[in-house]
Amino acid sequence: MKRKALEQAAEELNFFLRLNPAINVRMPAAELEAKIIEAAALLESGEEELSLSLGADLEPEALEARKEKVTAIQNTLKELGVPLFVGAETETELNEKEETKVTETQIEVQGNAALLEMVQETKKLVDLKVIVNEEDEFTPLRESLGNYTGLVGPKLLKAEMLKMLGTEVLAPKKKEKKSAVILEKDKKKDLVQLFIDAIKEKTMTMSEIRKENWNSSGATFNSPLKKLLEKGLIIKEGVKMIWKGPSDYVIQRSGRKIIY
Repeated sequence: MKRKALEQAAEELNFFLRLNPAINVRMPAAELEAKIIEAAALLESGEEELSLSLGADLEPEALEARKEKVTAIQNTLKELGVPLFVGAETETELNEKEETKVTETQIEVQGNAALLEMVQETKKLVDLKVIVNEEDEFTPLRESLGNYTGLVGPKLLKAEMLKMLGTEVLAPKKKEKKSAVILEKDKKKDLVQLFIDAIKEKTMTMSEIRKENWNSSGATFNSPLKKLLEKGLIIKEGVKMIWKGPSDYVIQRSGRKIIY
Protein backbone atom coordinates (compact mmCIF):
# COMPACT_ATOMS: atom_id res chain seq x y z
CA MET A 1 0.00 0.00 0.00
CA LYS A 2 1.35 3.48 -0.85
CA ARG A 3 2.65 5.45 2.11
CA LYS A 4 0.85 8.60 0.95
CA ALA A 5 -2.49 6.79 1.28
CA LEU A 6 -1.62 5.70 4.83
CA GLU A 7 -0.61 9.24 5.79
CA GLN A 8 -3.87 10.67 4.40
CA ALA A 9 -5.91 8.12 6.34
CA ALA A 10 -4.00 8.90 9.55
CA GLU A 11 -4.45 12.65 9.09
CA GLU A 12 -8.17 12.17 8.50
CA LEU A 13 -8.61 10.08 11.63
CA ASN A 14 -6.62 12.61 13.66
CA PHE A 15 -8.94 15.37 12.47
CA PHE A 16 -12.24 13.49 12.62
CA LEU A 17 -11.70 11.74 15.97
CA ARG A 18 -9.73 14.62 17.56
CA LEU A 19 -7.09 12.07 18.62
CA ASN A 20 -4.84 13.05 21.51
CA PRO A 21 -2.14 12.12 21.14
CA ALA A 22 -2.46 12.23 17.36
CA ILE A 23 -1.11 9.50 15.13
CA ASN A 24 2.42 10.30 14.07
CA VAL A 25 2.24 10.11 10.27
CA ARG A 26 6.06 9.82 10.05
CA MET A 27 6.33 6.47 11.88
CA PRO A 28 7.28 3.34 9.91
CA ALA A 29 4.61 1.98 7.57
CA ALA A 30 3.88 -1.19 9.56
CA GLU A 31 3.39 0.77 12.80
CA LEU A 32 1.33 3.39 10.97
CA GLU A 33 -1.00 0.71 9.63
CA ALA A 34 -1.49 -0.70 13.13
CA LYS A 35 -2.25 2.78 14.57
CA ILE A 36 -4.75 3.48 11.80
CA ILE A 37 -6.58 0.20 12.41
CA GLU A 38 -6.60 0.87 16.17
CA ALA A 39 -7.98 4.41 15.71
CA ALA A 40 -10.53 3.36 13.09
CA ALA A 41 -12.03 0.99 15.65
CA LEU A 42 -13.34 4.12 17.40
CA LEU A 43 -15.54 4.93 14.41
CA GLU A 44 -19.20 4.08 14.84
CA SER A 45 -21.75 2.97 12.28
CA GLY A 46 -22.96 6.03 10.38
CA GLU A 47 -19.53 7.69 10.44
CA GLU A 48 -18.36 6.03 7.22
CA GLU A 49 -18.34 9.38 5.44
CA LEU A 50 -15.80 10.66 7.97
CA SER A 51 -15.65 14.47 8.00
CA LEU A 52 -17.30 14.89 4.62
CA SER A 53 -20.31 16.54 6.32
CA LEU A 54 -17.98 19.25 7.61
CA GLY A 55 -17.36 20.31 4.02
CA ALA A 56 -21.01 21.01 3.22
CA ASP A 57 -20.31 24.73 2.94
CA LEU A 58 -17.43 24.29 0.50
CA GLU A 59 -17.55 25.53 -3.06
CA PRO A 60 -18.67 22.81 -5.57
CA GLU A 61 -15.14 22.17 -6.89
CA ALA A 62 -13.66 22.00 -3.42
CA LEU A 63 -16.45 19.74 -2.20
CA GLU A 64 -15.90 17.39 -5.17
CA ALA A 65 -12.20 17.22 -4.34
CA ARG A 66 -13.13 16.51 -0.71
CA LYS A 67 -15.39 13.66 -1.80
CA GLU A 68 -12.58 12.13 -3.84
CA LYS A 69 -10.21 12.35 -0.87
CA VAL A 70 -12.72 10.75 1.51
CA THR A 71 -13.38 7.94 -0.99
CA ALA A 72 -9.64 7.30 -1.26
CA ILE A 73 -9.34 7.15 2.54
CA GLN A 74 -12.31 4.78 2.76
CA ASN A 75 -10.59 2.52 0.26
CA THR A 76 -7.41 2.60 2.34
CA LEU A 77 -9.31 1.59 5.49
CA LYS A 78 -11.07 -1.11 3.51
CA GLU A 79 -7.73 -2.53 2.33
CA LEU A 80 -6.48 -2.50 5.91
CA GLY A 81 -9.43 -4.65 6.92
CA VAL A 82 -11.20 -2.11 9.15
CA PRO A 83 -14.51 -3.93 9.96
CA LEU A 84 -16.68 -0.87 9.35
CA PHE A 85 -15.45 -0.64 5.78
CA VAL A 86 -14.97 -4.26 4.78
CA GLY A 87 -17.79 -5.05 2.37
CA ALA A 88 -18.81 -1.40 2.16
CA GLU A 89 -19.21 -0.05 -1.34
CA THR A 90 -17.66 3.21 -2.43
CA GLU A 91 -19.73 5.84 -4.21
CA THR A 92 -18.09 4.86 -7.49
CA GLU A 93 -18.94 1.18 -6.93
CA LEU A 94 -22.54 2.08 -6.07
CA ASN A 95 -22.84 4.22 -9.21
CA GLU A 96 -21.41 1.43 -11.35
CA LYS A 97 -23.81 -1.07 -9.75
CA GLU A 98 -26.78 1.25 -10.38
CA GLU A 99 -25.72 1.79 -14.00
CA THR A 100 -25.44 -1.98 -14.47
CA LYS A 101 -28.91 -2.45 -12.97
CA VAL A 102 -30.39 0.20 -15.28
CA THR A 103 -28.66 -1.34 -18.30
CA GLU A 104 -29.95 -4.82 -17.41
CA THR A 105 -33.47 -3.42 -17.02
CA GLN A 106 -33.24 -1.69 -20.39
CA ILE A 107 -32.03 -4.90 -22.03
CA GLU A 108 -34.89 -6.85 -20.41
CA VAL A 109 -37.49 -4.30 -21.59
CA GLN A 110 -36.03 -4.28 -25.10
CA GLY A 111 -35.98 -8.07 -25.13
CA ASN A 112 -39.62 -8.30 -24.07
CA ALA A 113 -40.60 -5.73 -26.70
CA ALA A 114 -38.83 -7.73 -29.42
CA LEU A 115 -40.44 -10.97 -28.23
CA LEU A 116 -43.87 -9.32 -28.09
CA GLU A 117 -43.48 -8.05 -31.64
CA MET A 118 -42.36 -11.49 -32.84
CA VAL A 119 -45.41 -13.17 -31.27
CA GLN A 120 -47.78 -10.58 -32.68
CA GLU A 121 -46.40 -10.99 -36.21
CA THR A 122 -46.32 -14.81 -36.16
CA LYS A 123 -49.41 -16.38 -37.76
CA LYS A 124 -48.69 -20.09 -38.21
CA LEU A 125 -49.35 -22.50 -35.33
CA VAL A 126 -46.13 -24.44 -35.93
CA ASP A 127 -44.08 -21.22 -35.69
CA LEU A 128 -45.82 -20.16 -32.48
CA LYS A 129 -45.03 -23.54 -30.93
CA VAL A 130 -41.36 -23.12 -31.87
CA ILE A 131 -41.29 -19.80 -30.02
CA VAL A 132 -42.88 -21.41 -26.95
CA ASN A 133 -40.21 -24.13 -26.91
CA GLU A 134 -37.33 -21.68 -27.39
CA GLU A 135 -38.30 -18.81 -25.07
CA ASP A 136 -38.23 -19.33 -21.28
CA GLU A 137 -41.10 -16.88 -20.77
CA PHE A 138 -43.46 -19.52 -22.17
CA THR A 139 -42.19 -22.55 -20.23
CA PRO A 140 -45.59 -23.11 -18.48
CA LEU A 141 -47.25 -23.52 -21.91
CA ARG A 142 -44.98 -26.29 -23.18
CA GLU A 143 -46.85 -29.19 -21.57
CA SER A 144 -50.17 -28.09 -23.07
CA LEU A 145 -49.01 -27.36 -26.64
CA GLY A 146 -50.86 -30.46 -27.85
CA ASN A 147 -54.16 -28.81 -26.95
CA TYR A 148 -53.71 -26.13 -29.60
CA THR A 149 -54.78 -27.59 -32.92
CA GLY A 150 -56.95 -26.82 -35.93
CA LEU A 151 -57.96 -23.48 -37.36
CA VAL A 152 -58.45 -21.82 -33.97
CA GLY A 153 -55.15 -23.17 -32.59
CA PRO A 154 -53.00 -20.19 -33.60
CA LYS A 155 -55.50 -17.68 -32.24
CA LEU A 156 -55.87 -19.42 -28.87
CA LEU A 157 -52.14 -20.05 -28.41
CA LYS A 158 -51.20 -16.50 -29.37
CA ALA A 159 -53.75 -15.16 -26.88
CA GLU A 160 -52.13 -17.16 -24.05
CA MET A 161 -48.64 -16.09 -25.11
CA LEU A 162 -49.59 -12.43 -25.20
CA LYS A 163 -51.26 -12.74 -21.80
CA MET A 164 -47.99 -14.09 -20.37
CA LEU A 165 -46.20 -11.07 -21.81
CA GLY A 166 -48.66 -8.74 -20.11
CA THR A 167 -50.70 -8.01 -23.23
CA GLU A 168 -54.10 -9.17 -24.37
CA VAL A 169 -55.59 -9.53 -27.81
CA LEU A 170 -58.14 -6.81 -28.31
CA ALA A 171 -61.22 -7.72 -30.30
CA PRO A 172 -61.63 -5.46 -33.32
CA LYS A 173 -64.31 -2.84 -32.86
CA LYS A 174 -67.43 -3.47 -34.89
CA LYS A 175 -68.39 -0.67 -37.19
CA GLU A 176 -71.89 0.53 -36.62
CA LYS A 177 -73.95 0.42 -39.77
CA LYS A 178 -76.50 3.12 -40.28
CA SER A 179 -79.74 2.18 -41.92
CA ALA A 180 -80.66 3.69 -45.27
CA VAL A 181 -83.43 5.69 -43.56
CA ILE A 182 -81.01 7.24 -41.05
CA LEU A 183 -78.48 8.01 -43.77
CA GLU A 184 -81.18 9.72 -45.80
CA LYS A 185 -82.26 11.76 -42.76
CA ASP A 186 -78.65 12.79 -42.05
CA LYS A 187 -78.18 13.79 -45.67
CA LYS A 188 -81.39 15.81 -45.60
CA LYS A 189 -80.38 17.48 -42.37
CA ASP A 190 -76.96 18.31 -43.74
CA LEU A 191 -78.44 19.92 -46.87
CA VAL A 192 -80.88 22.05 -44.86
CA GLN A 193 -78.04 23.17 -42.59
CA LEU A 194 -75.91 23.98 -45.63
CA PHE A 195 -78.81 26.01 -47.02
CA ILE A 196 -79.01 27.97 -43.75
CA ASP A 197 -75.22 28.42 -43.54
CA ALA A 198 -75.14 29.77 -47.10
CA ILE A 199 -77.72 32.45 -46.27
CA LYS A 200 -75.95 33.26 -43.00
CA GLU A 201 -72.84 34.03 -44.99
CA LYS A 202 -74.52 36.39 -47.47
CA THR A 203 -77.87 37.46 -48.86
CA MET A 204 -78.89 35.06 -51.62
CA THR A 205 -81.73 34.22 -53.98
CA MET A 206 -83.14 30.72 -54.39
CA SER A 207 -81.78 30.70 -57.93
CA GLU A 208 -78.28 31.22 -56.51
CA ILE A 209 -78.86 28.52 -53.89
CA ARG A 210 -79.69 26.02 -56.62
CA LYS A 211 -76.32 26.71 -58.28
CA GLU A 212 -74.21 26.21 -55.13
CA ASN A 213 -71.60 23.41 -55.38
CA TRP A 214 -72.97 21.61 -52.31
CA ASN A 215 -76.51 21.60 -53.83
CA SER A 216 -75.82 19.05 -56.56
CA SER A 217 -79.53 18.13 -56.90
CA GLY A 218 -80.62 21.76 -57.40
CA ALA A 219 -83.04 21.62 -54.42
CA THR A 220 -85.19 24.72 -53.76
CA PHE A 221 -85.76 24.16 -50.01
CA ASN A 222 -89.28 25.61 -50.13
CA SER A 223 -90.47 23.69 -47.06
CA PRO A 224 -87.47 24.62 -44.83
CA LEU A 225 -87.68 28.23 -46.09
CA LYS A 226 -91.32 28.45 -45.06
CA LYS A 227 -90.50 27.24 -41.53
CA LEU A 228 -87.57 29.64 -41.23
CA LEU A 229 -89.73 32.58 -42.42
CA GLU A 230 -92.40 31.69 -39.85
CA LYS A 231 -89.77 31.64 -37.08
CA GLY A 232 -88.42 35.00 -38.21
CA LEU A 233 -85.00 33.49 -38.77
CA ILE A 234 -85.08 34.59 -42.43
CA ILE A 235 -86.78 37.56 -44.06
CA LYS A 236 -87.28 38.17 -47.75
CA GLU A 237 -86.75 41.35 -49.70
CA GLY A 238 -88.19 40.53 -53.09
CA VAL A 239 -86.46 37.32 -54.18
CA LYS A 240 -83.53 37.86 -51.82
CA MET A 241 -83.28 35.90 -48.55
CA ILE A 242 -81.63 37.59 -45.56
CA TRP A 243 -80.57 35.78 -42.37
CA LYS A 244 -81.84 37.34 -39.10
CA GLY A 245 -81.23 34.48 -36.67
CA PRO A 246 -78.22 33.79 -34.39
CA SER A 247 -74.89 33.37 -36.15
CA ASP A 248 -74.34 30.00 -34.43
CA TYR A 249 -77.81 28.64 -35.23
CA VAL A 250 -77.94 24.87 -35.87
CA ILE A 251 -81.06 22.85 -36.66
CA GLN A 252 -82.02 19.94 -34.37
CA ARG A 253 -83.83 16.69 -35.09
CA SER A 254 -86.37 14.58 -33.19
CA GLY A 255 -86.78 11.26 -34.95
CA ARG A 256 -87.58 12.07 -38.57
CA LYS A 257 -88.70 15.58 -37.75
CA ILE A 258 -86.38 18.56 -38.17
CA ILE A 259 -86.78 21.15 -35.42
CA TYR A 260 -86.09 24.74 -36.46
